[in-house]
Amino acid sequence: MQKEEQEYWNRIVDTHWWARGHYTIIKGLIKNYLILKNKTNIRCLDVGCSDGNIAGFLQGFGKVYGFDVIFDSLRDCLKKDYSVLQADAIKIPFKDETFDAVTLLDVSEHVDDDYALFSEVYRVCKSPAVIFVDVPAHKVLWGAHDIWNNHKRRYAKSNFKKLAQYCNFKIARITYLHPHLFLPLLLLRLSDRIGRKEIAKRHDFFSFGEFLDNILFQALIIENKLVKNINFAFGTSLFACLIKP
Repeated sequence: MQKEEQEYWNRIVDTHWWARGHYTIIKGLIKNYLILKNKTNIRCLDVGCSDGNIAGFLQGFGKVYGFDVIFDSLRDCLKKDYSVLQADAIKIPFKDETFDAVTLLDVSEHVDDDYALFSEVYRVCKSPAVIFVDVPAHKVLWGAHDIWNNHKRRYAKSNFKKLAQYCNFKIARITYLHPHLFLPLLLLRLSDRIGRKEIAKRHDFFSFGEFLDNILFQALIIENKLVKNINFAFGTSLFACLIKP
């Protein structure tokens, strides 16, 4: 993600219906796992920490470190006195076997070599360690939003599993997210492609007015309750919990 797109995301992450709902779900999945495994006082790394939304959440479980390739994205973290630095995810600036948990949220779709990224994450993880990953799902949903965000790819369960297993991670859980948004997004993508030689550069962070935005947010809150016990067969995002044995 480039500076312009990152700055826009930082402005809406706490207020937009999708961002609020999505991160409620992600935080719930992370929290449930860490509580079930009784993981506290651990060293956490937030890769691509941006404004510190996840880093602040992880502080409830231990000491948190974060980094991002875009320095301007770190300003909010620095104001909050988080332990952050500017760095490239392909060359993580920490020693081998440093962390008990790593979050890799909306990161791997941005890098040229996702195998190199996951190998670096494996290197800095202790044994055992847990890694939480969130990525955009399904190649068929590729469109204007991906171009706006400078994405390199979208993932299906099959190719993500291949990536994780190649880098020696075990998969504790993998599920798609937001199945109710799949069809509307697919229709939007198809409309973008019809009659156009080139897809426009545009994000998907639409607002439909306070009333409809609240309904859409509440649908994500319902999903948050369901996903605790259900692995969805399709969706617009893919979430995985990986283990370094």
